[in-house]
Amino acid sequence: MVTLIKKAVRDIRGLGWRAATIALFGALGVAVFTGGFMARDSLEHTRDYYYESLRLADLDLYFTAVSPDEMPALPVRGTRHVARFIYQTSLDMAGKDPTSIILIHQKQGSGLAVNDVEVIEGSRLKDGDKEGILIDRSFAKVHNLKVGDTIALRSLGFPVQFTVRGIAITPEYLVPMGSPYELIPIKGSLGIAFATMDRVREIFGYLMYNNLAFIYDKGGAASKESVLKALKGLELNRITVRENQFSYKWLEQDLRGFDIFVPAVVLLFAVVVCVVTVMVFNRLVQGQRREIGVLMALGFARGQILLGFLFTSVTLGVMAGLFGVLLASPNGWLLADSVAYFLEMPPVRYVYPAHFFVEGFFIGVFLAVASSILPLLEIFRFTPQEAIRHTESRRILTSKIDFSTFLRFRSLLLKYSVRNLVRRPGASLATIALVALAIAILTAFYSSTQSWEFYANKALAQEKWDILATFRVPLSKAEAEKIWNRKEISGVRPVVGELGRVQGKGFYRDYLLYSAGNLSKILDVDFTAGGYFTSDEAFEVIFSKVDHLPVKVGDRVKISSDKRSYTFKVVGILNRMTTGIAYIPPKVAAKMLDDRIRGFHAYSSLPPVEIKKLLYQDENVAWVQPKLDIKTAVLDFLAQAIVVTKISLWIAVSMAVLFLLTGITINVRDREGEYATLASLGYSDGFLTSIIMMETMIEGLVGLLVSIPLSYLFARHLNHGMSEAWFKMDLYFGVKELIQVMVAAIGFLPIAALPGIRHIVNMNIPMSVRRKSFG
Repeated sequence: MVTLIKKAVRDIRGLGWRAATIALFGALGVAVFTGGFMARDSLEHTRDYYYESLRLADLDLYFTAVSPDEMPALPVRGTRHVARFIYQTSLDMAGKDPTSIILIHQKQGSGLAVNDVEVIEGSRLKDGDKEGILIDRSFAKVHNLKVGDTIALRSLGFPVQFTVRGIAITPEYLVPMGSPYELIPIKGSLGIAFATMDRVREIFGYLMYNNLAFIYDKGGAASKESVLKALKGLELNRITVRENQFSYKWLEQDLRGFDIFVPAVVLLFAVVVCVVTVMVFNRLVQGQRREIGVLMALGFARGQILLGFLFTSVTLGVMAGLFGVLLASPNGWLLADSVAYFLEMPPVRYVYPAHFFVEGFFIGVFLAVASSILPLLEIFRFTPQEAIRHTESRRILTSKIDFSTFLRFRSLLLKYSVRNLVRRPGASLATIALVALAIAILTAFYSSTQSWEFYANKALAQEKWDILATFRVPLSKAEAEKIWNRKEISGVRPVVGELGRVQGKGFYRDYLLYSAGNLSKILDVDFTAGGYFTSDEAFEVIFSKVDHLPVKVGDRVKISSDKRSYTFKVVGILNRMTTGIAYIPPKVAAKMLDDRIRGFHAYSSLPPVEIKKLLYQDENVAWVQPKLDIKTAVLDFLAQAIVVTKISLWIAVSMAVLFLLTGITINVRDREGEYATLASLGYSDGFLTSIIMMETMIEGLVGLLVSIPLSYLFARHLNHGMSEAWFKMDLYFGVKELIQVMVAAIGFLPIAALPGIRHIVNMNIPMSVRRKSFG
């Protein structure tokens, strides 16, 4: 064992930069893996901490408002509950766009049994405080609201003054909500505020309730079905279980993205680490061939010699694992904080899952050992005579080259440069491979960031409308026409839908059943699977990809409304950011749904601010969403969604720089004997420098060509991971971007050659000539 340790230490010292390269690249892969999943678990823990400590509802029911006398008997056995009155209205602030706000009236106190709040500035409300209001932290931050500010909300068409008593965190809206039917947060577009029930009594003259939120007692027998059975007298408008609550669903989607995308990034880094390790160990074995031959001649078994080299690779793997584990926490902090910042989440509560750190460490060890096996097997092909004489049992490339070809070059510089490259094809190919990998990995990550932005532009271009308005309650056609029959609004497409239930194999979910008669008029329909309905009368359904339902095209599901239930065939999976919507043909919708309108898409001749002001004057309008606001939201979303990609991109930049520095330096040092011989013949340092630069540029240009197919393959790999995690994205592999990366790489090559040039200029010529002749 002592001998193996001594050999490992000697080999690592002899490898120098090469050993550091293996350890560092392996460490980066470990850091991405461990830090990525640490960030994922920290975000999940943060979400669950607030959900549990503030008691997020398991079931939220919205119904037509009733008085206390009309409320059913409560509590329902096995549950805790809170009764509230929720009113969506608009907030007018000087110098800012009108903004939709959800005003939640509820009983106040030191703590609620369900959907409690945590006040981070100011104080909680007290029962009897009719003027006080609590504002959600995200909305307060975006709109610069502070404790003591006075705001005016519309209530039944009249402005009502409130004073901000506190800034709070609510588990219902841990992530700022966007459109009710789109899985994308839109910062500042929807406010959440809390007031006392006393204000409801003052406004209406008596108490009103339209919301019940339940949490199930642990170990109890309560369920969604038992609660609904107890409340069958209420006219339900919407049912939301915890898993379908906006912030829960969004964060679940985000965490799913980590589960899919982080392994894709790690796999890419693993490929690079393996290639580098193979090259380094191949050079290590070739450099010690005479030593191996002597050991064989002295009677050492090949297995013993192999074990010595394996101990070296294990040592490098341990170094990579340990260093990667040390880098994992900072990487995890950076990822988690970046996501939380873009999502306006509360401060992250970090966790450090031991199993990911252990797995990451062994990944580093495994990569180093597994990658070294192939070059080490070369030992079993040597005979002692071949190894001692340093002859090749299988000559490649050089045996077929006529060196007289290079004598015909008129340029002496080009002659020596090409001859050096061809004489050592293994070293030249290794450098070319490193250049190609450096460019490919950079291009792949750059392409992935561009794919996000390309997707955003494409998604927005597909939407054929300027504004989306939703109503507080479903309206008749005549009532809705009073809202949109204005000269400033044109091309109206009503949104007809109703709460329904979708039941398939192993799942049961509440959905908005959406009449898709206008779907093709609202957007250019894009599918990840399947397609559009075969007819307007077919019992067929289209779901959105972001819902990740356990169904595929061709499956059958049961869909029920208050009127009827039918079996539907899944014909398409829509590639859109809408969530919680099941699209059904218009004539089928007419059979299943009331002809009630929930909102409309339209074009407008007014700027976004003006159309908002106009529509919010009608008390039936709960939400106005200009498409331009969605563009801003998509850009915010992109900033969060590609944070992992961008951090990985910077790691890739670091790796590419190290690739080029180490690869070219190693290549120059391997040819030290040739340069020493030329120097001994009287060639100047300037001439040797020119040879090295010429060789480097030739290898770089060949590497560029090799990098093109590699770049495309790597980019497709990352794009597939992103598409699985989020939406189906077309691969954006721009020629312009590829050229930019290539030009940057070529420009860096002369800089990467400087350490090698410095070594050659300062080498001990007699010693170098003795070690390796020009030959």
